[in-house]
Amino acid sequence: MSVNAQSAAFRHRLPLARRRLLAAGPAALLLLAGGAGRARAAETTTLRFEIFRGQDSVGGHSLTFVRDGNALRVETATEVELSLVGVPVYSYSHNGREVWQGPFLQSLETATNDDGTQYQVSGRKTERGFAVDGSAGSYVVSAGVIPGSYWNSDLVQTNALIDVETGELYEIAVEDRGIDIVKAADEEVRAQRFRVTGKRRIAHLWYDRAGLIVKMAFETAGEYIEHRLREIRR
Repeated sequence: MSVNAQSAAFRHRLPLARRRLLAAGPAALLLLAGGAGRARAAETTTLRFEIFRGQDSVGGHSLTFVRDGNALRVETATEVELSLVGVPVYSYSHNGREVWQGPFLQSLETATNDDGTQYQVSGRKTERGFAVDGSAGSYVVSAGVIPGSYWNSDLVQTNALIDVETGELYEIAVEDRGIDIVKAADEEVRAQRFRVTGKRRIAHLWYDRAGLIVKMAFETAGEYIEHRLREIRR
């Protein structure tokens, strides 16, 4: 299904009062539609991105959203490998799982291998808030917290994210950069661009009218890395 058709489907599932620009990310839009009405089979949507360093393709990144009633599971997988004259010089892998119930994150589990350095994060919603245990330590934060997996456009309305690699809670500054036309899944898509500045990197994020993440780019350690949306699969 095309980007525009997918976004129209996301918007169609929302009550009219909730149809506003950047009300939530794509999976949250699916989630909000599933609470009322009769039970239905779980629905799965996968976004597949290709990762570029300059003109070179260096890996892939996927986001899989599984909605079952009012519950939502989001699975993230990223693989990057850099080579020099055909010899691998750097590798990175990240896998994560988020479980949401309504607008609240229920659990977060991630595992990262950054060129041999291992990181893990585990988080759970508790009566006191959302409890996080990761390489950066343990703490409890507001139950409305959002992890820095970037798919959820609600992040542009907050000032802190959970680092999905280390578990650290870090402050962000968000700047609206206006409307761009970006290529996503072989279509030209009108998208709102945001620049998100954090402790370790700067993220450029493009969301379409329904809140679907259609492009990502990251500035870190002097590099500019783009994640270009290649496919939407249902």
